[in-house]
Amino acid sequence: MILQIPVNMQLVEKDHWEHLYSTKSEAEVSWFQLYPKTSMEFVKIFDLPLTANIIDIGGGDSHFVDALLNKGYQNIWVLDISATAIEKAKKRLSDRASAVNWIVAGITNFEPPVQFGLIRRFTLLPIHILSRFKLPIDRRRLISSDSSRRLIC
Repeated sequence: MILQIPVNMQLVEKDHWEHLYSTKSEAEVSWFQLYPKTSMEFVKIFDLPLTANIIDIGGGDSHFVDALLNKGYQNIWVLDISATAIEKAKKRLSDRASAVNWIVAGITNFEPPVQFGLIRRFTLLPIHILSRFKLPIDRRRLISSDSSRRLIC
């Protein structure tokens, strides 16, 4: 499933990420990890059921989704402003890409359709943009009630 959500962020930001993912390989960016060890250690600590909703905010071309699929997780969401980054990940995953919910949008435009048991944010993404989810009503919409502390960076 792919959700296309209008991006109200400045086009300059979106253009920056589209250009970056169009011109650089994953090995050419400073944040590349073939295996996201720390994030997967958190997944293990939280002992989430394989049916938990997990979102990778700013995850675009990250290999976190690969690791989750390899562990058998079934409700994976990847949100990124760059359609190019998401397309790269889908190409890498091949047939397994259809098991992921892909969202092309900026975080400030994202209206979560489900509650998440785990939220991983891309480490270069400023935490202040998640501030809209700090209000009690928004937190309830975004994070499952039994997992209010499952935000990892």
